[in-house]
Amino acid sequence: MPVNNTPQHQILQLALASYGETLLVPFLGVMTLSILYGLFIFIFAQLCVRLGPQKSSNLAHLLLFMASSISFLVATGLEVIYLVLIGISVHSALFGIPGKPLVERPILTLALLAKPKIIMMWVTSFQFLIGDIVVIWRAYVLLRIHRMQRLAVFPLLIFVSAATLTLSFLISISRGADVSSKSSFLKAGLSLSLGTNVATTALTGFVYWIHRKDMMAGIPRERGPTQVERVLGILVESGVLYCCLQAGFFALLLCTPKSLAGDCTVSILTALCLGLIAMQPTFVTLVVRKGFAFDNTYWMDTPLSCRSMFEHRRQPVMGQFSLSSDIETRRGPPQQPDIDLMDGPQIV
Repeated sequence: MPVNNTPQHQILQLALASYGETLLVPFLGVMTLSILYGLFIFIFAQLCVRLGPQKSSNLAHLLLFMASSISFLVATGLEVIYLVLIGISVHSALFGIPGKPLVERPILTLALLAKPKIIMMWVTSFQFLIGDIVVIWRAYVLLRIHRMQRLAVFPLLIFVSAATLTLSFLISISRGADVSSKSSFLKAGLSLSLGTNVATTALTGFVYWIHRKDMMAGIPRERGPTQVERVLGILVESGVLYCCLQAGFFALLLCTPKSLAGDCTVSILTALCLGLIAMQPTFVTLVVRKGFAFDNTYWMDTPLSCRSMFEHRRQPVMGQFSLSSDIETRRGPPQQPDIDLMDGPQIV
């Protein structure tokens, strides 16, 4: 069958490619983000039921709930911006620019989307920053008994905040918010967030190793991991999993070709990354609240699994436990000392 190379056919192919870039790319992003946002609504509702302001007046509980609420509000704003972008794209490309040729409409539509995309870039930078601040805060609370390591947290927080805001500002004033700058911003933000999470996860693993070593040297293990060990294990596991996901996203972005398929891949990966970053603080809070971890699943195979699950029904809440109270946890039922967030090393 002969290939049609007439000018009309070439114009039609160019128009279809332009419409695919204008409509398909944001549509895939908004669909992916909407699915994750629906999951985030369910997780945040669970957090409100279990850790809402009316449930406890503990300062740590309120701070955790506030951080999750801010992350949820930013995710809501990002979802609204995505919906606005797809609405502007569809209306402008199909109905909003009468009298213009079919090929020119997508180009004019991209010009109309420049300012909303810059706003979306700033919201994205705040989403990255909130996720990094949460993990840095967690490392700070864990390192209160290690003063030298704790001093490294403040420069890390200042550097991450300044670098994220400066990066978003430079990209917004230099190249606008086209696909290439969006991909570059996502790569830079992912690399910065990945380095922050690797550093804080390593510090959490250091605290877990020191605490486990001290406990094994002082008291023989008779009842399995204590509550503090389980919380530390959950924080290390979630941090390692989160770093692996970010590293996978970063590797896929580096290998993405410069084409329509590559732009669609970048859009989907951006939505996935932003959704997971938004859900990470809330999800880890619920996991610690319930006590789900990989290192204590062997309890289900022991004869005392039912009694162990009953005794550990009231799981430790992040910000409520002190590492020094672990000895009492081994000797008897779980204790819940009245320790404020600012008084000592606690699990956050």
